[in-house]
Amino acid sequence: MEIEIISEKEKEKLFEAVEEGDIELVKKMIGDIKRKNIDINNIRSESDSTLLHYAAGENDLEMLKFLVEEECDINAKDRYGWTVLHSAASGIAERGGG
Repeated sequence: MEIEIISEKEKEKLFEAVEEGDIELVKKMIGDIKRKNIDINNIRSESDSTLLHYAAGENDLEMLKFLVEEECDINAKDRYGWTVLHSAASGIAERGGG
């Protein structure tokens, strides 16, 4: 059985869209990925962060809601052991909140 993956270029574009809050592009790309039967939880950045980590770091509630509805793992950890909650707290602190 052949396993399909997305290209590095597609992955970069997806992470950038999440960071920039481009929900429409993210929805389109996630739809394309799901049609290829790729688990979106396996799409990771160089630091092993998930799309949900990136959305949490940006404190983008609309993006977070969408990604959770798309079954992103809310308990995923990056290579440093950070969860999505850590990313959210870090994003708030960087913006002078909390």
